[in-house]
Formats: sequence, structure tokens, C-alpha cells
Amino acid sequence: MENLKVLVYELDGWKDLIEVRLECVKQIDGSDLWAIREKGFCLNKQGEWEIEPIPSSRTSAFYKRCRWKSAEAALTFWRKDHKSRFEHYRRQRL
Repeated sequence: MENLKVLVYELDGWKDLIEVRLECVKQIDGSDLWAIREKGFCLNKQGEWEIEPIPSSRTSAFYKRCRWKSAEAALTFWRKDHKSRFEHYRRQRL
């Protein structure tokens, strides 16, 4: 139990339409980066959602745009700077 590590945090959820997660992503070199994801999309550092390519198609530019070095850095960005594409869901009453 000493080596427990949280790998996923749920950041946003609404009904069954939204599940935004902050996820630890293991790299080939063994290091960890963090991604903010929602159903095949990831949030980049400009606050825009983009389709997340399959691992073999991810470039260094993608990693620079869409990965954070720590969960704290990603969470800080999410809390302060993200532009949610989900507000229209919340305004509707289903």
C-alpha cells in the first residue's frame, strides 16, 4: 500500500454526456505526463479541444501543446484558463 499513486482525476461531469478527466500518461522513457481528456479529445494549452491522435501519430509539437509535466500544473490550467465546450449542455434541462 506504500506505493499507491493516483492516475486519474475526474474534473468535470454532467449526466452521461461529459466526463473530463485528468490522466497520467506513461511515456516510453518511463516518465509521466498529464493529459486533460474527454471522449477522444484532449485540451491543449491554448484552451482548445483537439482530437487526440493515436500514440504512433503523436508528434513532439502535440506533446508540447497537450501535455503537462505535473498533475498540479494541468489542474491549475483547468481551473483558471480552460474554455469549456460543455456549457450548452448545462444550460439545457434534460
